[in-house]
Amino acid sequence: MTEHQESVDIAIIGAGPVGMALALALAGGPHRLRLIDARQRGGWRNDPRALALAHGTRQVLEGLQAWNRNATTAISTIHVSQRAGFGRTLIDARDYGLPALGYVMRYRDLAAALDARLGDSLLLDNCSVQGVDSNPAGAEITLRRADETWRIMAQLVVHAEGTPGNDADIRVCDYRQHAVVAEVRPTAAHDHRAWERFTSDGPIALLPLGTEYSLVFTVPQAKAGELLGVDEHAFLATLRTRFADRLDFVASSPRASFPLALRMRRQVTADRQVWIGNAAQTLHPVSGQGFNLGLRDAWELADTLLCRAGCDAGDARCGRRGRSRGLRPPATGRPLRQRRFHRRHRARLLERSGAPAPRARTWLAGTRVAATAATLRRPADDLGSARVAIGPQPGDAHAASDRLAKS
Repeated sequence: MTEHQESVDIAIIGAGPVGMALALALAGGPHRLRLIDARQRGGWRNDPRALALAHGTRQVLEGLQAWNRNATTAISTIHVSQRAGFGRTLIDARDYGLPALGYVMRYRDLAAALDARLGDSLLLDNCSVQGVDSNPAGAEITLRRADETWRIMAQLVVHAEGTPGNDADIRVCDYRQHAVVAEVRPTAAHDHRAWERFTSDGPIALLPLGTEYSLVFTVPQAKAGELLGVDEHAFLATLRTRFADRLDFVASSPRASFPLALRMRRQVTADRQVWIGNAAQTLHPVSGQGFNLGLRDAWELADTLLCRAGCDAGDARCGRRGRSRGLRPPATGRPLRQRRFHRRHRARLLERSGAPAPRARTWLAGTRVAATAATLRRPADDLGSARVAIGPQPGDAHAASDRLAKS
């Protein structure tokens, strides 16, 4: 068996969108990087999932030159209501001077846009992590790749490999719900409107995707089985009833379901290691916060590492500072805080994108409905139990830098 050894400053485990975004944010900087993935490159090509992207996420992806506008569907308005409840909320991008409240994109299209920017030498694919040994002096990753063994020494190991497994450091809160997912075709054009409907069984989200809607229909486990078992006509009739006949549908794709749980890592830093994105926390999909939070984790960590260029990337103070400045998962119920970005990092991203800095504004206050509670702990929470379908909007990177430069 062949053995390879390599020494890098930063090793990123997981080449999903969050891991690739971190690698791109650090590329061209002073750090020696290695991106590691268990899948073959392009393994996401057939992934049908849809992602809700915040307006600020678009700005970050544009800075990384990884925004594919032709693959996105803009959300202009969001209609929020509660079944058998009084009133509704209608959020409109025009009220905030934004081109859109958010966007919907397929996972595979986002991954392709990021992958196209990676180059050929950064990624080590088709390998399984056999172990990560770390101490205050350094970290060593042992990999198996076909009949080869790789030993990679790194100052810092970043875990971005996705949903955490079952181990003692993972806290799990079972929502006692299943998500039934499908794509449904409305009778009338969606006009770029997203819908959020709260019911006694759980929230329902409809996100415009192309000419159809991406549906997340949360129900108790027993009812999920019923929804999967009925024919297309009966399923669409049930969905129409949930929306009190506000919407009508003519077709549905095949349905699937999966159990929902909040999974949070108790410690997101260790000696020479840090966990970001879904590796640190996995949230309820109706909140639409997963990738937006993960990207912000990556951006904040990259900002911290670039600000400390020339220093040991695995310095414990660096990891703790970067992760503590990132968003706390909304399940904690703690307020979100605006972040600032180092002007040097901002200048580098602006140079890449060739775009002028937009004028300062908050990140989509419109998705933070005034009545919003920050948790999704119960199936029948009130109207604000999720942050609509788009999730929290991390602060505008360019505008935040402008404020920093003026302070």
